[in-house]
Amino acid sequence: MPVSDEVIVTRLRALLKEVDLQTTSERKLRETIEAELKEDLSERKALIRQEVQAYLLEQQDEEEDEDEHDQIENGENGATRKGAEGVDSGNDDEEEEETEKKPKRKRKSAFGSKLSLELQEFLGETSMPRTEVVKKMWEYIKANNLQNPKNKRKIILDDKLKKIFKPPLDMFSMNKQLSKHVYVNDSREDSEAEDEEDDEDDDDEDDDEAPPQKKAPNKRKAGAQKGDDVKEPKKRKASSNGSGGGSALSAPLQQFLGVERLARPQVMKQLWEYIRANNLQDPANKRNIIVDEKLGTLFEAPLDMFNINKQITPHFLKGQ
Repeated sequence: MPVSDEVIVTRLRALLKEVDLQTTSERKLRETIEAELKEDLSERKALIRQEVQAYLLEQQDEEEDEDEHDQIENGENGATRKGAEGVDSGNDDEEEEETEKKPKRKRKSAFGSKLSLELQEFLGETSMPRTEVVKKMWEYIKANNLQNPKNKRKIILDDKLKKIFKPPLDMFSMNKQLSKHVYVNDSREDSEAEDEEDDEDDDDEDDDEAPPQKKAPNKRKAGAQKGDDVKEPKKRKASSNGSGGGSALSAPLQQFLGVERLARPQVMKQLWEYIRANNLQDPANKRNIIVDEKLGTLFEAPLDMFNINKQITPHFLKGQ
């Protein structure tokens, strides 16, 4: 009897917490699980890819939550210090009392994703992290027995789901269809943008191919040569208040993007725009990224879809 998807996903999740994301690959993960379960999982490549991408998204959400929390704490502490320096000692007690009365900002309201009207009606929330949206979708599907009995990867659309999804729907196309209803909630810049990782969603089961992307007119060979027409990353206007919103960036990242502050999802989006515009995905394995001269100021080779998030983290300056 074939091993169930649940068994594979459970072991994969545990394995992802143990391995080094900078050196592993989907193939290595699959082969490890195959050896443990003593079963060929070649036909489960899409399932493994989906779970790996979901895990990477969750890790990014956690890092963004930590960054936002640090920014909130730093902002509150800075305001308290500024008030203490500019007010006479006679008003210290009043200032301290106001600080104590000020309720702590709930972390949940600062994060999550903006939802479409259809998804808001379905979930009863205006914003929610993407991973939580997917979790609640599956809770609803399982509670209402909406998985096809003959093939549980396929999902039956009832009247409520039809308002959000188009048939046919399965566990692989769900994430892609949800992208139209889930937007990154960048409250500090009041902007909406799809998470770059969502653009990497793929229904192709070829383990050596990257998720779908716009075709570039010419393939670029490894190592940018002098004289090549290198497209610059799009410059984003800074906020009129001078702070620019988002996270404080390292000097190399500031030089690369042309701004001093930017939210992490927007940073990742602009990085991927630059990579694609300059054909810096390895034609032999598009998960691998060619580090040209400009990317070399930010990243160390080898660079791929797995470790780009980890390598970019030091360029976000916490507490500033």
